[in-house]
Amino acid sequence: MFTDKHVVITGGSSGLGLSLAERLVDEGAIVTLVARDTTRLEAAKAQLLDGAPDARVHLAALDITDEAETARVLAALGEARGGIDALINSAGILREGYFEALETRDFREVMEINFFGLLNATRAVLPFLKSSRGRLINIASVAGLTGVFGYTPYCSAKHALVGLSESLRYELSPQGVRVQLVCPGEFDSPMVDALEASR
Repeated sequence: MFTDKHVVITGGSSGLGLSLAERLVDEGAIVTLVARDTTRLEAAKAQLLDGAPDARVHLAALDITDEAETARVLAALGEARGGIDALINSAGILREGYFEALETRDFREVMEINFFGLLNATRAVLPFLKSSRGRLINIASVAGLTGVFGYTPYCSAKHALVGLSESLRYELSPQGVRVQLVCPGEFDSPMVDALEASR
């Protein structure tokens, strides 16, 4: 069902975003990876092309916490590629620690990327999804459904994303946009591996 469909993936340079991109290019999708780091984006594209030389992979170096820049870049991307059929919001960071030891900036940083960044991307892409009657796919977490020891910033942001997704489903379904929420458990990824440095 993704053959020749244009799928934009935030957080697409590593982890779950990159794994989903691998599956999508195998199904014939046109994939645009969105992330902040150009070097990592180029490495991700090389990895995808190594596994599927005919894959159609595009890159957008972008900080999704910048609302104006996100709107500008993703609008231009949609126009240049003839629309957007799906947005997978997979970007995210994790801050771990005892609540008393964490600072307000830890909560703000996680919320800025894991919630507001995804909100910015969704706003930017929504006109294209309405036009294509496409899909909005938000990657939350089991931590968005229940509390997790030591994950107060992450759980707060993911709970907010779950609420946003469920509300958007009611609003956008009558407009032809399918909203899907994915809540995986913890899995091997660079984000999770990085926690070992501070545990």
